[in-house]
Amino acid sequence: MKIKVPKTSIAQSPVQQVSVGEIKIGAVHIDQLTLNNVHVQTSTGLAQMRNVHLSLTLAFGLDWRIGVKISMPDFITDVDFSDSGTIDLGTLTLGIVFGDLTLPGLADLSFDIPSLPVNDLSAVIGSIKNLNLGAVLAEQISAQNLFTPTQGFQISGLGAVDVSVSGLGIPDAAVDKATIRRITGGTLPIPALSIPNIVLPQASIPTMRSQNVDAASNPVVASLPTVDIGLLAATLKVTTTAAFHLDELRLDNVKASAAIGEIALKNVVLPYEVLNVTLSQIGIQTLEIPQVEVN
Repeated sequence: MKIKVPKTSIAQSPVQQVSVGEIKIGAVHIDQLTLNNVHVQTSTGLAQMRNVHLSLTLAFGLDWRIGVKISMPDFITDVDFSDSGTIDLGTLTLGIVFGDLTLPGLADLSFDIPSLPVNDLSAVIGSIKNLNLGAVLAEQISAQNLFTPTQGFQISGLGAVDVSVSGLGIPDAAVDKATIRRITGGTLPIPALSIPNIVLPQASIPTMRSQNVDAASNPVVASLPTVDIGLLAATLKVTTTAAFHLDELRLDNVKASAAIGEIALKNVVLPYEVLNVTLSQIGIQTLEIPQVEVN
């Protein structure tokens, strides 16, 4: 014999203690993350380049062209003799030592970004273990098609074919402990999430160093005016290359701070899995059962 409760309504169910052993969160997908009104402020006590060297390399060359053209009668091909080339005139290297240079332009630097969107982000969040939620109150709980017990029962010496009870009300009930080993769900969608007015604390770095910094420019070709005397034309060409070297770039007493007006997340998909849920001292108040059938 089984007891069937088609519908049950529980007005309130206080739970004195809720403990969750572990919550596993799967790979989180964020459709769009937007940083609005970003302000970054940096300052340095001293910005200095030490032992600065500048090397200029000048490569000289002479482009020449010679040409002779003799006109012939119509039935004879004209005589045209011309040739051209480049003469290497050598290379000159100049070394300039500036010593130590101070960079006042880096002493105070700030910039603002109105909006910075980032699309299609993926994140991995570690599991949350030993979560204690304390006392909670569950309200307006409903259950449908409750069978008890699942294997049926028998009462010796009492025969009943069909029993139906309507309007059964139970003032309260209590459960000492309920344990749920695993709760799995699909995904938890969050259409929009915004975090306003984020101010990051100021960070200080006593000294920043970068040693043996080298840089070189692309070759720049400059041509002097061409000398043309008819049969012979010549152009002096200078190819300049600059090489920059410093022993150390040093920034002292660097301070940086940032403020973000809002972080906005759109279409966050959060898969979840809950393990080892324990509910202690469950009190059920005002248990209403419209109809009970015993078959």
